[in-house]
Amino acid sequence: MNAAKRSAMGAAWRLAGIALTLATVGGAACAQSKTKDESYPPRTWSVKLGGFLSNNGGMKAQASDLWWAGGIDYFPNLQYRPLKGDIHLGLNAKWRSTAVSDFHIIDLGARIIWPIYNPESAEGMRIWGGLGIGIYFIDTAFLGNTTQFGGKFSLGVDITKRWFLEVDYDYVAGFTDNQGNSLRADGLTFTGGYRF
Repeated sequence: MNAAKRSAMGAAWRLAGIALTLATVGGAACAQSKTKDESYPPRTWSVKLGGFLSNNGGMKAQASDLWWAGGIDYFPNLQYRPLKGDIHLGLNAKWRSTAVSDFHIIDLGARIIWPIYNPESAEGMRIWGGLGIGIYFIDTAFLGNTTQFGGKFSLGVDITKRWFLEVDYDYVAGFTDNQGNSLRADGLTFTGGYRF
């Protein structure tokens, strides 16, 4: 096993450990009050669109640093609330076309979202943060496809009950393409979204 694969496996085990810790601690939190802000019911589905900024030099050299981004989020409204947070499931995509090739990053994962600032007024702007893990399906110029594990860190603000802005940072295990280039799918995603 080469160093890149060992590094990817190490990152995957670390992320799995974080998820297990959150789930274990969340079990204790679940026994506590499940009070939610009933004046501000969450919506089941949301869609978002924006841009992705790659911060990996190898990926930027092949595909540029600015990509399109979009996603769908599902809130199942589970009674289980780890650390008093809400579980969300998401499917996100980043894509970029160049003269050389088309590049795609698709991630499927789960996040826990916590309120950071929750004003007393139902009309006030709310700020929230999140942490998640997922599987990333990556297609680059010199590698048909690869699957990597990664983590997602989120920060968002609700402009209204339906419209929101979100910033995500994806930290994804590195890989090597068929040309020997060391690549990562890390970067910042800036999106605007709508809940329905």
